[in-house]
Amino acid sequence: MKFNKTNDIYADLIQKLKTSGYSKSYVERLGTEINWLIRNQSREDIQSYGDACRIRISRTKSREMQTTYRRVYKTLENFDLYGKYPSGVYAGTSARRGSYWQLNPVFREVVDIYKDTGEKRPNSQNIGIFTFEFFKTEFINSR
Repeated sequence: MKFNKTNDIYADLIQKLKTSGYSKSYVERLGTEINWLIRNQSREDIQSYGDACRIRISRTKSREMQTTYRRVYKTLENFDLYGKYPSGVYAGTSARRGSYWQLNPVFREVVDIYKDTGEKRPNSQNIGIFTFEFFKTEFINSR
């Protein structure tokens, strides 16, 4: 795994952490580890965030620092691989207000059909698997 674009990728993460009220020391630690990854990826033969975390943990005896390294590298991994911020919010997943009208008309029609079918079917918690499959098939065959 190459970390060449790490500064660009994580600028959004660091900005989000700053605006979300995370401590200055935590944000600085994240920045320090990003810089360490970029500088040492070729020297240390780092293939994953887990490798980087193990290397950093092996160089300290402090339990607090070991815990910090685990937390920081898990944060970096979750953001890089899944777009997940530490607060559990995913990057770029929420649609802005008015996005529906910017959709392709064909896709908008699919969204409308799905919404209408959802309103017609009974409460999903009270139905069995066969009833659920029936409604799913009805939705697919309605087009």
